[in-house]
Amino acid sequence: MVEWMYWTPYTLTAASFLCLLILILAIFDVKKRSVPRKGFLPISTTRGDRIFISAVTSIGIGIIWLAIIGDMHLEILLTIFIIIGVVIVKFG
Repeated sequence: MVEWMYWTPYTLTAASFLCLLILILAIFDVKKRSVPRKGFLPISTTRGDRIFISAVTSIGIGIIWLAIIGDMHLEILLTIFIIIGVVIVKFG
């Protein structure tokens, strides 16, 4: 069924995390609607907007990291992703 894609443990983990994140967002949105608010980002954003912005930012930083540093010190990159995600979702 998915033989066309080269599934590595990292690919499977990332895809699973994104699916889980979408499911959690859907549950939160049903229980408590997200209200647009203004943080340090220059636009009013909802919870989903901030998570999307943090994901796109993390992907960009990850691509730059791999281009410059390569696949060394990926635990540092993961730490940067977590910090970016928390800061943008909480204060963005």
